[in-house]
Amino acid sequence: MQRHTPYILTRGSRPEAVLISYDQYRRFVQADEAGALARFAEAQARMAQANARYSDDEVQADLAAATRTLRTQKRRWSAYRSGVRHGQPRGAHETAPSCHRAERYAL
Repeated sequence: MQRHTPYILTRGSRPEAVLISYDQYRRFVQADEAGALARFAEAQARMAQANARYSDDEVQADLAAATRTLRTQKRRWSAYRSGVRHGQPRGAHETAPSCHRAERYAL
């Protein structure tokens, strides 16, 4: 392989991959990492500026509330998927009185 000459590998007539020297690959990876780190630092700075008006206690309370909500939804979805309805085992909901027959029962 000639130095610094990329080879394009094709499948049919479509380019699929590029074969480059190891030195070129290392430079590419280092440049990509540096760019990614810079973009991450910029995003972190923007987030810090946008969220500066919220206290740590407010954020912690919001996270706790969101966690409770998600756990409740997860339990409900899990119960739904397993066939449990309102604490009844699978299949019990099929024989339980439905809403349109509620007039037969004292509520």
